[in-house]
Amino acid sequence: MFLRIFCFTVLSSLLAPEVLAQRPRAHEKLYTQHCATCHGADGAGGQGLSLVDDIWTHGSDDASIARVIAQGAAEGAMPAYGDVLTDDQIRSLVVMIRELRNRPRFDAAKLEAAGTDGRYSSRLADFTLTEVYATPGVLWGLDFLPDERMILSSRSGRIVITDGHTETVIRGTPAVHDEGDIGMLDLRLHPDYANNGWVYVAANVDGDPHTDDRRAMTEIIRARIRDGRWVDEERIFRARPEHRAMARQRLGSRFLFHEGYLFFSIGDGGPEDQPSQHLDAPIGKTYRIYDDGRIPPDNPFVGHDQPDVYEAIWTYGNRNVQGFAVQPSSGLLFASEHGPRGGDELNILKPGANYGWPLVTYGIHYNGEPISALQRMEGVEDVVLQWTPSIAVCDIHFYTGDDFPAWRGDLLVTALGREHLRRLRFEGTQVVEQELLISDIGRVRTISIGPDGALYLVTNHRGNDPRSQVFRMDPAD
Repeated sequence: MFLRIFCFTVLSSLLAPEVLAQRPRAHEKLYTQHCATCHGADGAGGQGLSLVDDIWTHGSDDASIARVIAQGAAEGAMPAYGDVLTDDQIRSLVVMIRELRNRPRFDAAKLEAAGTDGRYSSRLADFTLTEVYATPGVLWGLDFLPDERMILSSRSGRIVITDGHTETVIRGTPAVHDEGDIGMLDLRLHPDYANNGWVYVAANVDGDPHTDDRRAMTEIIRARIRDGRWVDEERIFRARPEHRAMARQRLGSRFLFHEGYLFFSIGDGGPEDQPSQHLDAPIGKTYRIYDDGRIPPDNPFVGHDQPDVYEAIWTYGNRNVQGFAVQPSSGLLFASEHGPRGGDELNILKPGANYGWPLVTYGIHYNGEPISALQRMEGVEDVVLQWTPSIAVCDIHFYTGDDFPAWRGDLLVTALGREHLRRLRFEGTQVVEQELLISDIGRVRTISIGPDGALYLVTNHRGNDPRSQVFRMDPAD
């Protein structure tokens, strides 16, 4: 029986060069000083045994690995590092081991999920992808007008209506901060758009674009489009002035109309303290409101005894929710959430529940520094699923269509950082299968069902001149 030895070299090869450049030198020296020769540069074994072959004497789950690092094993053959490393440093090491193990497997799966001339094969269905629209910039939200044309939002603040051939750029849309990962985000038509004409956008607005004092914050805005212009604008959710974030990151948002309510999210903004845990702070939350911005009286924090609570809050302790979907079989509301480095999450949202960020996380900081040693805590909801390495999870959709009957009830998950679309199969609320479907069309941000019943994907491509595409998925002949 082999003993898994966990010296904490883990391993410069775990990290991308840009991440290595950010790493504190003290950590690099620590790994080099204690473990640089133990497991080999790729984790496949050196003086110590392999960390990547899934042979674990003392348990393969995160808690077991952390326990062996802290306590040692086999009468000293594996030294104990509990007096050398803090609990959260040990957690950082576990994340790195997971990255080292999983990245090669993911790379192999990406190769298998690449298409040939727009044709793709998967375990349950073959399909084709057809580009129906392309544009410079970063597209975000997608919906369909009653006449079946697409309406799309761009991070720059541009809203366009197109049939794929001709386009109309809407005039007078809100001015936004198009910087980093903030700007104009999701877009959604009211379920009764044909009668009331309301268009909803989440946008990072306000502040002075000519100075560094740009107090951006996600707002929920609705308006109508008349003669190609944005009119009748209403700001239906705004943070209080004192809470406008000095932030240029992680203010993401996604919409869902469900059971007569509008659900939306606001990311945590990236601060070092814990506003996601504070009910009187707007960031790091999901929300439920009526379509005109009024707060439902049965929201979980209406009448809360703490002063200045945002009564629209539905859940808190969220880092950066990027997708909502209702499971048809259960009626449960699922959400996808960006983790830090490691620990992207799939959660079931429950009214008033705490999802732990940043007190509880499966991830670490992008520079390798620890965040928390805890993955569970009393009073914090457990995740349904977590991804380490992070996939930069984005929009999600439970499939109920006719084109791919073998996928009915499965969750389709988009990913930015790992640039793919994946399918999750459930038994109840437990994920029992994951499959990569597409891996070669760029950063998949948004998934939507068109009026023709087809699946549509919005993708982004990085670079000095970013561009975006919209693809339609059809069953292969």
